[in-house]
Amino acid sequence: MPSRDSCPSCSRCSRSTPPCLSRRTPTRSWQRNSTPSSLSTIPTPTTSPKWPSPSPPSRACVASGLWRRLSPSFRVRMEDVPELRALIGEVAAEQLERSGSDDPRGVSAALRVCFTRLMKSEKKFFVDQLNMLVRRISQEVAEGKDTSGSNGDLLLRLHSQYPGDIGCFTIYFLNLVRLEPGEAMFLGANEPHAYLHGDCVEIMACSDNTVRAGLTPKFIDVLTLCEMLNYTPAPSSSKIFPAAQSQLDPNVYLYDPPVPDFTIMRIEVPASIKLYLISAMDSASILLVIQGTAVGTSTAAASEMSLHRGSVLFISANESISLHLSSPDGMLLFRACCLL
Repeated sequence: MPSRDSCPSCSRCSRSTPPCLSRRTPTRSWQRNSTPSSLSTIPTPTTSPKWPSPSPPSRACVASGLWRRLSPSFRVRMEDVPELRALIGEVAAEQLERSGSDDPRGVSAALRVCFTRLMKSEKKFFVDQLNMLVRRISQEVAEGKDTSGSNGDLLLRLHSQYPGDIGCFTIYFLNLVRLEPGEAMFLGANEPHAYLHGDCVEIMACSDNTVRAGLTPKFIDVLTLCEMLNYTPAPSSSKIFPAAQSQLDPNVYLYDPPVPDFTIMRIEVPASIKLYLISAMDSASILLVIQGTAVGTSTAAASEMSLHRGSVLFISANESISLHLSSPDGMLLFRACCLL
């Protein structure tokens, strides 16, 4: 697994639930995640899945605190996890081992076979293999051995939350990514992911369902899942993209992913500024306050607006907001929008 660590969760998981593995499909939504552990594939949040549906949406996540997530990669170390090899079978395992980096189509095909065989495993068989894996890792931990090669710490944590869940094996197909505050990652449509821990601000394109892959008591549509996933392997570094400081406002940092659907702005207002203008845009936007307090005024609002940590404000197209800061430490805000 790559050195950076992180794992995506299903955006529909409640703040108190652990991770869930799934894949979402296209309803524009923007949210701040603070709990993670759910494995899912990338389309948007809804309460009830609907099939068939269009390709799932893309999404971008910006860490507002230390954040860990599982992102798409489909990298497997069979030698470290013989229990996974038993589930996949020798033929499929050897096919994956023979595929080389110079043959991306061959690698993708082999990964599809391996992942599909895992997800279609008979329940008693995969539960037995999972229990064997957990016992082995637990014993190695007790003996003080290094279990990083088999992602021992993460496996035991997820198994304690979802014992006997197929999602515990899917971590061997994903990158473990660690984002520092201010870093961002972009996940395209049909890419599985799971949030593990930490705070992030997330924005995603339109979607009307979620296809789950594990770490959940809810229904898993295995056939749809295995058919729709993107099996192209990639390093975690390819999912991470930097913020660009705005040339018009030095307090604004732009996270502009490679899709036209959405953009996130990080706005850092220093304590020295007591009056700050949120500029008007051609599109509507949503403002989220992470830190600081202020009173907002707008020609579109009938009265003053008191803003503090957790406040969410809808800003109409061509509307500007004046912030009268009252916080001694300045303000940290995120703005979700679409650059037209």
